[in-house]
Amino acid sequence: MMSFLARALRITSRQDVAWLGAIIVLSGVISAVLPVVPTMTHALEMWGRDARIALATPPEPQNQDIVIIGLTDETLDQLTYRLPVDRAFMADLINQLNDANVRAIGIDILYDRTTEPTKDALLLDALQRSQVPVVPIWADENFGVEGQRREILQRFIGDRPSGHGVIFHDRFDRTARRQVPLWDPASPYPLQFPGAVAQALEIDFPRDTLPIAWQGSTHDGDRPFKLYPAHWIDKLPPEWLEGKIALIGVDLVDVDRHRTPFNVLPGEPRMSGIEIHAHALAQLISGRTLWVTGPVTNFLMGIVAGLIGVALALLRAPVTIKVTASTAFILLFWLASFVSYRVSGPLFPIFMPVLALVVSGALTSVYDGRREREKRAFIRGAFARYVPPAIVARLDQDPSRLQLGGERRNLTVLFTDLAGFTSFSE
Repeated sequence: MMSFLARALRITSRQDVAWLGAIIVLSGVISAVLPVVPTMTHALEMWGRDARIALATPPEPQNQDIVIIGLTDETLDQLTYRLPVDRAFMADLINQLNDANVRAIGIDILYDRTTEPTKDALLLDALQRSQVPVVPIWADENFGVEGQRREILQRFIGDRPSGHGVIFHDRFDRTARRQVPLWDPASPYPLQFPGAVAQALEIDFPRDTLPIAWQGSTHDGDRPFKLYPAHWIDKLPPEWLEGKIALIGVDLVDVDRHRTPFNVLPGEPRMSGIEIHAHALAQLISGRTLWVTGPVTNFLMGIVAGLIGVALALLRAPVTIKVTASTAFILLFWLASFVSYRVSGPLFPIFMPVLALVVSGALTSVYDGRREREKRAFIRGAFARYVPPAIVARLDQDPSRLQLGGERRNLTVLFTDLAGFTSFSE
């Protein structure tokens, strides 16, 4: 088998093996390293991953564990002032959710400033009297919360669990793709907000950084999570909220909006921070993961791509056939990446293996061209003095004729004698 491949790829020396092997290993390095280096190659790979999430995430029923209580524009318009959110209104909201027997309450609103003393006291009382776990967010000095603001925030948090409200963005394109349940082990509140809510519910979950496994779009086109405007809560049937995890946060057009993988689709609005937290919490509750291939798998994919690139470059065929074969392989590879994700398979890099194929093919073509030129130069130098020019030209065009062997032909042979040749030779 190996000898057949060697003949097919015209590998005739150890030098050929070394050079072509180096090209294939380089292809593996390209596929493994470039997707994680924060450059344009990383951004391109992330765009490819986002496209699969946006286009191929299978639809699923609306989440039944979590409801979002949105402070919408309509909600804020009914209050005396929009921001900070009226503390008396928030106190009533917490009491109403307790009356509806929700499972837990997460509040994605930062209470680091005082407002009207009476209303602040009402909110503190509602937080202390809550019969269900209440998890407010907190922030540190990196977000400007220090000094008096930190003291005020600590007063509202009290001794209840709290999680950092940060949304993690990719450093290169500012897209939210991951959660870090264990935010800072040295902090008094070491968990990110979704992790703190999950811990308050006594749900076991991994502490490592996780790519967010986004809740799929629903069958009927609704949002993945039921959203109730906050001013509707006192009008809703209690059974709509009973046993749910209620996440309270702003759902405004231009406040706390973040780019997500779904924004690769034109016209898709940015997602609110509270909805991103809902996706992250749903992942911790369900225990599902987003299967993303690691460096070893990516390296092996690059090796395969490099082998294909080398084989196509050394193939004795017209350039059009090589280009057509390469294009067909790339298109089938991209189609397979969407199908794989759709059926719960892994998200693997789709651009760097293609780059590895192109680079390996180009380098192999350069090496093969140099190898052919050296062979022809050798043939011309070795045979030009002893073989007719026509034969040298044929060998130059097809060096394989130098191989030992023969060929069947119909020949006419004339035997004749030269007068006096024997004595002349003697």
